[in-house]
Amino acid sequence: MKAIIYTSNTGSTAEYAQLLGNELNLPVHSLQQAKNKVLSGSEIIYLGWIMAGGIKGYKEAAKLYKVRAVCGIGMGQTGTQLKEVRDKNAILKPPERDWQIKPTVRPKRMIC
Repeated sequence: MKAIIYTSNTGSTAEYAQLLGNELNLPVHSLQQAKNKVLSGSEIIYLGWIMAGGIKGYKEAAKLYKVRAVCGIGMGQTGTQLKEVRDKNAILKPPERDWQIKPTVRPKRMIC
């Protein structure tokens, strides 16, 4: 594995990517940064936020790299979107185990 690559909207996915990178001792890059730092065709782990069942940036990452693991970050109930997300993103082979991460709630960013 060469790197962890992510697309983030609010910063939660970037934080999870960094935590995973620290645990696996892999460099972490946004998809935009990775284009200049990670060779095309490299094996990567990809993290992206979920919107309407799509994992943002995944299709572009899959064209550039060999994505060996995908993590979708979303607010849905754990395990409720797995089939929809796999189908919509054309993730054909189910992994041995599914993982879903809920973004952290940041009260300072909440608007009431």
